[in-house]
Amino acid sequence: MNKAITAALTAICCFTATAGNFKLTCNIDGLVPGDTVVCDHYQLIKFHTLHTDTVPVTEASKAVIATDVDNPCEMIVRIYRNGEMLHNCHSGEQLFAMPGETLTLSSSTGLLGSAEISGGIYDNPAVQEYLKEENAYAKSKISIYKQIERYCDADADSVKKYSDLYNANRPGERLMNLRKKLCMETNDNIFGALLYISHIFQVTASELEKRIAEYSPEIQSSYPGKVMKDHLAVLRNTETGATPRNFTLIDKDGNSHSLTDYRGHCLMLLNWGMCPGTFWANPRIVPLYEKYHCKGFDILGLTDTDWKKTEYYGSDEYLTEQIDSLAAHKWPTVYKENPANAYIDDELYLPGVPFAILISPEGKVIARGFYNEIEDTLKATLEQLP
Repeated sequence: MNKAITAALTAICCFTATAGNFKLTCNIDGLVPGDTVVCDHYQLIKFHTLHTDTVPVTEASKAVIATDVDNPCEMIVRIYRNGEMLHNCHSGEQLFAMPGETLTLSSSTGLLGSAEISGGIYDNPAVQEYLKEENAYAKSKISIYKQIERYCDADADSVKKYSDLYNANRPGERLMNLRKKLCMETNDNIFGALLYISHIFQVTASELEKRIAEYSPEIQSSYPGKVMKDHLAVLRNTETGATPRNFTLIDKDGNSHSLTDYRGHCLMLLNWGMCPGTFWANPRIVPLYEKYHCKGFDILGLTDTDWKKTEYYGSDEYLTEQIDSLAAHKWPTVYKENPANAYIDDELYLPGVPFAILISPEGKVIARGFYNEIEDTLKATLEQLP
């Protein structure tokens, strides 16, 4: 994977951050000259990359990112050394950025993902109380993950032991209550609104409508408030029981597929990408398609690009095998990078991979969620096909 990461880092459209309306000072123990700090800006909810800042490290333990932030957004700060991303169980430190603010991030290279953050919207007692508990939980995950790495090449029993511990490690009651207070009970805190948005994939249309009405007029009229109102219309279009508006997508071979073309069929819109979840789900979905396609089960596979044309293909034997398997699907594949398929991002809201929307022969949404969440519903639906 080293060559792939290096190529991706080199090829990405970047900005060297030296000036702007937002400043982030990173005090990170273990950071050394020659490292690179990469800061990706992501659009709220859709999580599209807005732009990327890169800062070559010239001073031990410190990097300063001064950049432009047009609207509140999510950021992930990552560290690269010799072309490889440093990581633990987190790929970086995630935070919220507001135009005009100055923040300070304090951590170490081995604990990125559990950093202390201060300044701007973070200088609020309730926010700091939440972050303290969140960081304690993150550090516990990192500690277990380090044990998995320690034994991964030598002791399968220890790997299983710590993997089970890692999977069983869930947020404590205090953390969940603090998160709930900020997300659901505090109506005038912009950080709380941004935190709510970051968990919005779990929210139904009726829940979102109620939450918007509870916010203060200032939050409702803010950029995050507008984003939530726009998202409400999207959820209403694709929530369980809804009849989505007709759309037409263009597959990789140039063929068009309209939702109305599949009336009378059970259709699954399957969003997939390069991740372990997709690799797990694929061999579970293919047999279902082979068994039930003749009875009216169809799939439209949605993915970012032709993965055979990316740096991942050929860089790693396992990844190459997975890409070959995914490219061999007998159902149509739609590339989201095609401008003709903008409807996918604008109207469907697919918050991750593998994420699916299951549509009945009558054109109504039966279920939506990550594949492991909707698999039982899918199987039950397919068993009822004539």
